[in-house]
Order: sequence, then C-alpha cells, then structure tokens
Amino acid sequence: RVATAAFSSETRRWALGGWDGDIHVLDFVGEDEVTLRGHQGQVASLVFASGGDTLVSGSWDRKMRVWSVPPSRSQVLAGHTVGVHTVDVSPDGRLVASGGHDDEVRVWDAQGDLVRVLRGHTDHVFRVRFSPDGRYIASSSDDRTVRLWDVAGAEHRVLRGHEADVEELAFSADGTLLASAGEDDRAILWDVKTGIGRKLEGHTDNV
Repeated sequence: RVATAAFSSETRRWALGGWDGDIHVLDFVGEDEVTLRGHQGQVASLVFASGGDTLVSGSWDRKMRVWSVPPSRSQVLAGHTVGVHTVDVSPDGRLVASGGHDDEVRVWDAQGDLVRVLRGHTDHVFRVRFSPDGRYIASSSDDRTVRLWDVAGAEHRVLRGHEADVEELAFSADGTLLASAGEDDRAILWDVKTGIGRKLEGHTDNV
C-alpha cells in the first residue's frame, strides 16, 4: 500500500513509500529500479534533492534516511522522539528540514549533523517547505498556524487565519507568496514579506 510518492524531473524517477517501510524507486515508464529497505515503520514523506540522485525519506519509525540512488546506501538522521511526518531539502541541497509528531521542526546539514531545532508549534507538524531561495522554512501544524522561519537566525513569524489543522504548503516560484490549505475548507495566500493573508473560500470539505 502506497503512503507517499515523489518524482524527480531531472532523472525521471518515481519513488513510492509504503506502509511496510519499503521504498520503491521506478523509472519513468514504471519499471522497478531498486527497493530501498531500512525503515521500520510507514514511510510518511519523500523528496528528491536537486539532481535527482539523492532521496530523503521520513518515517513513523522516528528516523529520516538520506539515500544515494543508485546504489541504495543510506545515512540515518535520528532525533525526533515520535514519528517524522514531513521532510524537505533546500534548493542547494545543503540542508534537510523535518517535522513530526513531537511538534518540532529540525534542520540538518548535508553531513547529517543537527543544525538547529525550531520550537514553537504546539501540535503535530504536518508539512515543511523551503522557500525557492532557501532563506525560509515554512511549517504547518495541527495547532492551526503556519510558521515562517528564518533559516539563518531561527527567528520566525506566526501566520494565523486557519480555524482547523493546517496541512499543505506551497511557495510561489518567486518565493513572494505562500499558500496554505487545511481542514477548515479554505486556502490562504500569504504575502511572505508582510505576513498578510488572503482567504480563498468556496470548498465545502478539507482542502
């Protein structure tokens, strides 16, 4: 059973993460290239780094793995106290961000060392996303907030406007806007510079 997926436009590979902890890497036409094994719980998040030869996975086993594809070697990043729900890689490939059910955002360098722990959320972190310039990390949470963290200084801004769990995040290509969506049936489009949000309503169920 597939729990999450990622695609690399550079190498035209798919990665599929399963409830059994396995990750299947496939070529563009769906032929299985390699199966990556090591996680002991559901794979909750996958992302290819720029170039497509590095894959980062996060799992409910509380660990992340950084895979070289191929071959199937992995580096383990451990530190979350409960399951990892989301991972992302900075545009330059130098940093990895993770968020989990311990309400924390963690930032790691390319050597696997923990750079900093970003605390402020009061419930599960559902999604983390780097801005296109790598300056910010956006995080969404079941605490109904979006937080915008400065990667260099760890200062952050709290964006409030949702009335239920916030699940998805996406930056615009130029990094000036951030979209969030949640279980309150709405999306909000945020101005990254000012923190002002515009509510987009009309859905009648979770976005």
